[in-house]
Amino acid sequence: MTIATGSYIIATRRVVPAKLARGRTPGLPEISTVSISANPVQHRSESLARTEAERLARQEPGTEYIVLEVKGTVMSNDTV
Repeated sequence: MTIATGSYIIATRRVVPAKLARGRTPGLPEISTVSISANPVQHRSESLARTEAERLARQEPGTEYIVLEVKGTVMSNDTV
């Protein structure tokens, strides 16, 4: 799947309080992870992506949804 330049995709950010996370680093109030689907929906406009992010946030309280604009992609065909 190719992600089109100029499209908008949604990432999720989940936050875990540091006291519950392994390997706690003193002074850090939380640890978070950001993830993007392997096959993200590509929205044609920022407003459509924001509307979808807001809908998802209502369904999953405590999860932050981040709207990202795709500025370009690069892929290598090299194999290791």
